[in-house]
Amino acid sequence: MTRRANWLLLTTLTIIGAGLYVGCSQPDDLLSPISRTSLTLSAQMLPDCPESMNYELWVVDDGNYLSLGKFGYSFAANKFLDEVGIPRGTGAEFIMEGDLLDYDSICISVEAIPDDDELTPGSLMLVDAVTIPSDDLIELVFPYSDDSLWYATCRYNMQTMSDTARGANTGAGLWLASYQTRTRLLQDTVTFDSFVIDSSYIDITDPDTTIVVGFVSIGIVTDTIMFGLDWYEHTGLQYEIVTETHLRDPAGSTLVTEVLFYLDTLPSIAITFDAFTQDDFDLPDYSAFGWHYKIWAVAPTVLGQGFSVGQFTLPAWANREGGLDRILGYDGGMISAGTFTDVTTADDDSAHWAIFSNDYPPSDPALLPYVSYARVPSFPGDEFFNVPAQGGGTGMLDLLQDGGEGTVFISLEPDNFVTDTTNFPLIPFIRRFPQTPPSLDDVQQETMDNLTHTNDPYWGFPKVSVEVQRY
Repeated sequence: MTRRANWLLLTTLTIIGAGLYVGCSQPDDLLSPISRTSLTLSAQMLPDCPESMNYELWVVDDGNYLSLGKFGYSFAANKFLDEVGIPRGTGAEFIMEGDLLDYDSICISVEAIPDDDELTPGSLMLVDAVTIPSDDLIELVFPYSDDSLWYATCRYNMQTMSDTARGANTGAGLWLASYQTRTRLLQDTVTFDSFVIDSSYIDITDPDTTIVVGFVSIGIVTDTIMFGLDWYEHTGLQYEIVTETHLRDPAGSTLVTEVLFYLDTLPSIAITFDAFTQDDFDLPDYSAFGWHYKIWAVAPTVLGQGFSVGQFTLPAWANREGGLDRILGYDGGMISAGTFTDVTTADDDSAHWAIFSNDYPPSDPALLPYVSYARVPSFPGDEFFNVPAQGGGTGMLDLLQDGGEGTVFISLEPDNFVTDTTNFPLIPFIRRFPQTPPSLDDVQQETMDNLTHTNDPYWGFPKVSVEVQRY
């Protein structure tokens, strides 16, 4: 073969080889579309499914959901189960037809058995956006658990208000708020004598100024003012202001006024009232995801007095025995103080009163539709005066009567949870009872421990990592 022929052959093979190299180095989906995706789940602190519930894996595209199958999970065995509780034949792997990158997000929901809607998810528990796996690992977490909920604050007090006896029966209440007594001076006006509008000129840079030029509807009226949870009668001056607006004059000054009142008043009296506050609680509202909060108390006295509604369910914490030790009184019985989605308002089962308080229900059942206000704070919580006992009848439950042996905690509950006899195993906040009731002179509050961050291997929330293979 001539040198020229050899050169032509080499050039041709080089071009063909380069073409093959370039073609092989292109993304697979440029050669042929991705027809199938494998998703392998790895769970961290994922709790077992409660009875009569399953998990379900979904992918989402512009609000349209595609189910990849229902499953259960065993935390103790670290195994993914099928719908009847047997280890899945494909283990933690889920197969979907098509390309995962055609979807916006991936999520795990909690589904009731039987499922009343197979086409849409129930309460969304763990979510994440779909990303290119090599660039950003997909990790499914509870919404806002690593930012908003992790930085939120939650406090509680155990004061009672419906008994109208300040400082009495502390321990028979449970409210998500700080409590303290406050004092304010209140002064009644007897008569109104006169007023004077005293005018002057000052330099001002604003383009115009509104000034007071008179009063109308002047008189002494008696009204009620609310301080804390109580109303007080107050007599004082009432009036409406008449104003004028003056444009800035060329000299750069404008008219302003000073108003002087001449009143006859009585000596000031000190009003002591009960103040419930929440400062920086800032708990996220999870209603859009199908979740609500629930307040629980566990203590031996709850079971001993016959008021327990069920048994405590521990979350999937790494050290289960240590987890139980942290829940003081977990085996002594539990009772709920209400459910809520908005921590700044009354809970769902007590619109303006506590369902167990002295003021509810009214002694005459015919008055029930007309009850609009009871002396309890407008925050989530309850008072345990008329609690139904297992043996019949009702009574007062004092959670502190055994020296504070017990725990208050808040759980996050799916709206489709089928039982009220235990908590769902997601607990964002927890605190033991105080050993002694605090003094009324102090701010009564217990700041709860936050247990939500997914990076905490012992007390955090669940996280599911997703390994993706597209082919």
